[in-house]
Amino acid sequence: AWRLVGVCLLAVSAGCTSGGWPLGGKVSDTVPGITPPRERIATLRQLAKQAGKTKPEDRARLSGEVAAMYPGESDPLVRLEVVRTLGSLPEAAEATFRQAAKDPDADVRVAVCQALGKRKGPVALEVLRERLAGDTDMDVRLAAAKALGEIRDPAAVEALGAALQERDGLGRRQRWLDR
Repeated sequence: AWRLVGVCLLAVSAGCTSGGWPLGGKVSDTVPGITPPRERIATLRQLAKQAGKTKPEDRARLSGEVAAMYPGESDPLVRLEVVRTLGSLPEAAEATFRQAAKDPDADVRVAVCQALGKRKGPVALEVLRERLAGDTDMDVRLAAAKALGEIRDPAAVEALGAALQERDGLGRRQRWLDR
């Protein structure tokens, strides 16, 4: 019985390394009716490139469609691209940025900070201050600090000053960098 298991394992591993199923046929990573993440990402990148050339009313519609993708998306790489695409749309849904600022993936939260740093405005200021003060990931906090610096608002300067005074936050990192 063990020999039969060994022969089967050998046949399966040989078939897998040759690029196909052991019994022949092509292997596909697509499932009918489901768009693979790489294609969704490519589509979002194309939309972001074309955003500047699109009419304002079309950008508003497009922004709503892209924002609607975020809540149901399970792939963090696609969520990241959704945020980046929204960052290129001036009419982007602020509610999506607020939601994405609390995303479980730190790279998505960094992208939110980068997008909001270019946007400015009261919502950007509020979300960035929250990320700077309360995020557990240092990269997110640094991205929020950089974005707040780009906003150049007195309230942003106040938030940055408070962060530098923290003993275990950006203040400690800043002192380390000054050495």
